[in-house]
Amino acid sequence: MRLFDFFRAHPDLQTPIELPTAAHRDLCYRQLRTLVREAGVRPLTLMATDPAEYFAVMEAAGGADISLGVKLGVQYSLWGGSVINLGTKKHRDKYGIDNLDYPGSNVQALQTTATFDHVTDEFIINTPNDGAIKWWIGNAALHGKFATVFARLILPLQGKGGEAADMGIHAFIVPIRDLETHAVLPGIEINDCGHKIGLNGVDNGALRFRSVRIPRDNLLNRFGDVSRDGKYTSSLPTINKRFAATLGELVGGRVGIAYCSVGVLKVAVTIVVRYALLRHQFGPPKQPEISVLDYQSHQHKLMPMLASSYAFHFATVQLVDKYSEMKKTNDEDLIADVHVLSSGLKAYITSYTAKSISVAGDLLKQYQENFKGGTLSVTWNYLRDSMSTYLSQPNPVTARWEGEDHLRDPNFQLDAFRYRTSRLLHSVAARLQKHSKTLGGFGAWNRCLNHLLTLESHIESVILAKFIESVKSCPDEKSREVLKLVCDLYALDRIWQDIGTYRNVDYVAPNKAKVCGLI
Repeated sequence: MRLFDFFRAHPDLQTPIELPTAAHRDLCYRQLRTLVREAGVRPLTLMATDPAEYFAVMEAAGGADISLGVKLGVQYSLWGGSVINLGTKKHRDKYGIDNLDYPGSNVQALQTTATFDHVTDEFIINTPNDGAIKWWIGNAALHGKFATVFARLILPLQGKGGEAADMGIHAFIVPIRDLETHAVLPGIEINDCGHKIGLNGVDNGALRFRSVRIPRDNLLNRFGDVSRDGKYTSSLPTINKRFAATLGELVGGRVGIAYCSVGVLKVAVTIVVRYALLRHQFGPPKQPEISVLDYQSHQHKLMPMLASSYAFHFATVQLVDKYSEMKKTNDEDLIADVHVLSSGLKAYITSYTAKSISVAGDLLKQYQENFKGGTLSVTWNYLRDSMSTYLSQPNPVTARWEGEDHLRDPNFQLDAFRYRTSRLLHSVAARLQKHSKTLGGFGAWNRCLNHLLTLESHIESVILAKFIESVKSCPDEKSREVLKLVCDLYALDRIWQDIGTYRNVDYVAPNKAKVCGLI
C-alpha cells in the first residue's frame, strides 16, 4: 500500500490514459527515480536480501503503470542482478544500476565477441554482422549508461596450434553513454525501437558494438577470469557448466515476470468484474435491469479469470519462496526445481494473462456500447422468444445428477489433472521415439512441437496442488469456504476446457462431464 499511497499523493507522477511515447518515457523515468530518491524504495537491496518483498514492489509498481514495473525490473533484476550474481565485490562496489543488454533466446549461439588484447590489458567488444545485433533492450534507447553484454570470450594464441581459443559465453560491463553529457560513446551504435502497441514508458532499443575497448576488470568474473598475462581460470571445468551457471544466476528474471504477470491479471480482472457488477442491462419484463455479471455468458468468461488469478497468486508466491530459499542455500535440487517451475509458470501465466486482457478489453468495449442489436441483446431475445418452452422445463442433467461432492473432491480434481498429464507424456514419448529414428533428435522434437506444448497440463497440476494446499491452510473458516469454491471453479473449468480428453477414455462419465460445465 505504501507505493499506491505515494502515487496518490503525487498526481504529477500518475500516468494519464493517453500519452505520447516521448512523454511516457520521460514520466516513467521520473516515476522510477522518485520512488528511489524520495519514497525510500531500495529495490537493489531488497533483491539481494528479501526477494519476496522485491517482487512485491515490482508488482505494485506495475499496478501504477506496467511500464514502470518493466523498467524497474530491467534496471534492478537484469542489470543489477547481473552485477550482483555474475560479478564479484569489485563490480558491486564500482557500478551504479543503469541498464542491461539481455542475452536473448538462443544465448549459446550468439556471435558478439570479446577478444582479449594482452598489450593494452583490454577486451575488444565486437558485433560481427547485422544478424548479431541485440534488439528490444530495455532502457537502451534513452536512459541507460551501461550494458551487461553477453559475448564469446576469445583468447588469442591460447588454442591448439596457437589459434585463438573460444572460452564460451561470459558477461561484460560495457559503458554506452558518457556519464556527464549522456552522449553515445565512440564505437556504440544505438537504434530506437520507437512506438509500440504497449509499454511505451520503456525505451527499448538495439545495440551494436564496433571494436569497443573496455578494461579487463569489466569482465564479470564470478565463474571465469582472465589474468594480466592472458591466462584463463575457472572453478568450473567445461564451457557448458560455466554457461549453465551463468544463466542459472539470471533465473530471477523469469521468477519476476511470472509473479508480476499475476499482478497484471489481478488489475485486469478487478476492473472488468467491478464494471460488470455495476453495469445494468436488460432483465425480466417490467422489472429492474439486472447486473451484466448476472448473465451466465459473462460469468463463464469472467469467473474462471477470477479463479485463475487466485490460483496463480498462490503458485507464484510458492515460486518466490523457493527462489528465496535457493538464493540462501544454493541447493542443487532446489536450483533445478526453480529453473523448471519458473520456466513453466512464466510461459503459462503470461500467455493466459495476455488472453484474459484481450477478453476483458472486448467485454469493456461491449459494456460501453448500446447493447441493442449487440451480442447480449441478441442472446437475450433469442432465449426469451425462441426457447421459452425449453427454459421452463427442469434441467435433465441436474435432475438426474443429485450430488456434486465427487466433482468438488480435491483428490478427484488433482488426479484428473495428473492423469491427463500422464497420458500426454506417454503419447508424446511414443511419437518422439518413432520420429527420432528417421528425423533425428531435433527433427523429432520439431515434428512433435504442438504436442509438446500441450504439456502445460503439468504446470496446471502444480498450480492446482498449491491452490488446494492454500485452501486447506487458510485459518479463517469463512474465507476458506469461499476459497474452496474458487478453487473448485479453477479445477472444473480446466477439466471442462479439455473435456474431450477425459471423455475419449471415459475418465469422466457423460453425466459428470455435463455437470462440470454447469457448476
